[in-house]
Amino acid sequence: MAETRKYSGSWVFYKKPDLYQGTLYIDDDSHAIRLEIIMPEDGKERAKAPYTGKIPFICGTLFTGAKILLYDCAVKKSRKNYLPYTKILVYASYAFWGLEVRQEQALRFQSAAFEFGEIIEWTGLCKFKWQSDEYNESAVWLHKEPVKLQFRDDLVVEVKPQSTWSGYESYDTELTLKQSVWFNFRYKKRVSWETIMEDVLSVRYMIGLGITEKPGIRQARYSHPSLNTQIKGVVLGSGLRITHSDVTIGIEEESHYIQKKKLDYLYRFDEISSPDRFETWCQVYPKLKPILDLYFAACMSENETDEMFFLNLVQALETFHARFITNKVKEYFRRVDEMTAGYPKEEAEKWHTFLVDAGQQRNKNGIYLRSRLADLTFAEGDVLYLTLGEDIDLEEFLQKVIFTRNYYTHYDDTKLERSFVMEDIPYVNRILTGLLQYHILKLLGIGTEKLKKRMYGTVLSVNMDRTMREGVHEN
Repeated sequence: MAETRKYSGSWVFYKKPDLYQGTLYIDDDSHAIRLEIIMPEDGKERAKAPYTGKIPFICGTLFTGAKILLYDCAVKKSRKNYLPYTKILVYASYAFWGLEVRQEQALRFQSAAFEFGEIIEWTGLCKFKWQSDEYNESAVWLHKEPVKLQFRDDLVVEVKPQSTWSGYESYDTELTLKQSVWFNFRYKKRVSWETIMEDVLSVRYMIGLGITEKPGIRQARYSHPSLNTQIKGVVLGSGLRITHSDVTIGIEEESHYIQKKKLDYLYRFDEISSPDRFETWCQVYPKLKPILDLYFAACMSENETDEMFFLNLVQALETFHARFITNKVKEYFRRVDEMTAGYPKEEAEKWHTFLVDAGQQRNKNGIYLRSRLADLTFAEGDVLYLTLGEDIDLEEFLQKVIFTRNYYTHYDDTKLERSFVMEDIPYVNRILTGLLQYHILKLLGIGTEKLKKRMYGTVLSVNMDRTMREGVHEN
């Protein structure tokens, strides 16, 4: 358990000239950034905080002389009538070390870098290898060249492996080798920090989808014109040394990073970073983001219940269909006609009824959830047979999903007997997760045959696990 770091100094609040003495607390476990300022009474009047609520930034000068800027701050008062002072509490989202500005317009950045934790195996960009022969043993750091990702015309992200190992001699009793992969965001023009964090989220989702776990931010750095220094002997303005400094992220949701390796990736970095596929990612991401929000909120939250996981997944699938397939009922009917046209008559009628049941046939004003799920499982003819045990086939599976969703969102105890039992919800969630992953990966251009095999493996694994749970099995 990490200790809370404390930094005392003087603080200037946004657009206020007064100096306040206070202590900054940074908790490396919870990633909380908290500034405490004690304001003693002045005569008979209680001291007043310069602001309450949200303010853009606070500039600090620590007693060591170091500068720090707290950004995106929330100011609160903690007052007790029997004490002769007022305590001001400030919670910040970010702490920029070494930065000092006076105007909000100066908070613009042209580059920033982020390290997302244990993703080295996924990137495949570097590794340590131990070499030995009859006389020597040594560690060798193997690494590839940086990869450049063209996000937009104004943004390039360079993905670069780094290491502390340079082959130097050491006579220490212990030697620690470290490696990491940094994502360096470089903009043509200076942009707001919020713009950078939105672009960072796109990268985190791209990584998280591949490794099936949303990465947090373990380390972050920024550059700012006020930090740059002129190189001696070079014409003024033409030889600036770009300086980077640390930024501490105090958003609790951002605090986690991956601490374990994943062997079952949906895709690896070299697959998603190929020019064509990465271009596809950039094109679909704006429409895909709300779906990924639901996906990661569901399967990455340690406190999420199975029921909330289920509801998020169903909503994500419904949203995916509406955004990427169709949200117009007439277009959906035409789509069904086109997809079933190539089948023999009896089979065409069977699949047509599956995709447009009697309820949907009567409703011309909107697409039912059941129709959307049926379309996603039909998968344009590459039918994904979602089953749960021997008694719940594809048709029954979809119907139970509908009744279960309606039971939780529009309570009616008559729906309970046709819903999934509570013990089956975790297994259903695994299947629905696989279905959502199938369609997102298909959208990114990953081969259908590979995805079908993976979906089949997911359903098979779920049913085997469920069977093992239901009874005693003798080998």
